[in-house]
Amino acid sequence: MKSVCVLGLGYIGLPTSAILATSGFDVLGVDTNTADIAQVIPRSFYIGTFTNPNHLGAFLAMVLPASLGLAGYLALHQQWRRFGVVLLCLPLITISLMETLTRATWMGVIFAFLTMTAVFTLAKAVPRDRKAQVVVAVLAGLLLIVGLAPAKAEQQLRTVIAQGDSPGAMAFRYAMWNDSLPMIRDRPALGTGPGAFDLAFARYRSTTGQLPAYYVDFLHNDYLQYAIEMGILAGLALVGVFLILFSRLARHAATAVGCPDFPLVLGILGSVVAFGVAVFYSFEFYIMANGLMFRTVAGGGARLAPTTLGARERLRRPQRPSSRQPS
Repeated sequence: MKSVCVLGLGYIGLPTSAILATSGFDVLGVDTNTADIAQVIPRSFYIGTFTNPNHLGAFLAMVLPASLGLAGYLALHQQWRRFGVVLLCLPLITISLMETLTRATWMGVIFAFLTMTAVFTLAKAVPRDRKAQVVVAVLAGLLLIVGLAPAKAEQQLRTVIAQGDSPGAMAFRYAMWNDSLPMIRDRPALGTGPGAFDLAFARYRSTTGQLPAYYVDFLHNDYLQYAIEMGILAGLALVGVFLILFSRLARHAATAVGCPDFPLVLGILGSVVAFGVAVFYSFEFYIMANGLMFRTVAGGGARLAPTTLGARERLRRPQRPSSRQPS
């Protein structure tokens, strides 16, 4: 029987060890912290597209605003059966998002709803005397969602900017980000190469306070990791993609109120904002399902934006009388 030694029994090493063991290998697992292994075991053997609830939360954060836009679109076109199906799915998506206990995606959804509300009220979609009521209603809805959140979710919200010493606290991310900045300074143009972050980061890793010395394979910040692996221009390009999409969708949503695709554009705008916030705290572009979902949503938004603008211009254009005489 062949023997294999696996160094590090985290979310990657432990499932890999199990697969090797079931395949007939004699596996020896090595890790510096046995307490963390006990915490990993109950959650590591989820089988599905998302083995980590953080990535499921990012996926749902994109789906929720787009689903709201789809519901508005179906209601506007009086497709009531499909509207009912989407309406039934919205509470399930919201509950599932809360149960992921993912702080970054909650923040993304909050910013998405605030952005959608701002565009909706600043545009001519709401009468001037009702705009304040719409803003109050949205804020009340967000407070209601937070109030209905489970107690564990409230504790997670309180640690969004916490400087604790637990490995899941924001202090661990801040320490990684701070240690990775010299990597950009040393390789500003070409970076370390795609997928080489974990190998290069070991040389720059420092011990900050009482933070555990985990093996870091992802930086939990796609903007920063793109800049490290592929150079500063790649990081700026990723930021530029979100800024261009945001500007384009917001501008067209504000000028396309009378068009039938207005709810869809508004919902996609919220999805882009939610995902843009989520990738600041995680590595969602490295998760295939989330990357494909974002490209689908972004492509739909890019396609709808000029369509809504053209429709708006046609609505503004006066109709010319026909030269054909009635028979």
